[in-house]
Amino acid sequence: MNYQRIPQKETTENGSIKDKYPIVLDNGRTIIFIDDKRKEQEVIARYKNRLNH
Repeated sequence: MNYQRIPQKETTENGSIKDKYPIVLDNGRTIIFIDDKRKEQEVIARYKNRLNH
């Protein structure tokens, strides 16, 4: 029998920014990486809200 080897998906290690999107905050002093670009505005709002408390 001829079995094709299916390559495994490479796992990302802790701290990896592969396939993540940077969000620059606080005039460039803080950068947060997220994996879902649709949540960018939510992350920005939560960061600003956290600074006000």
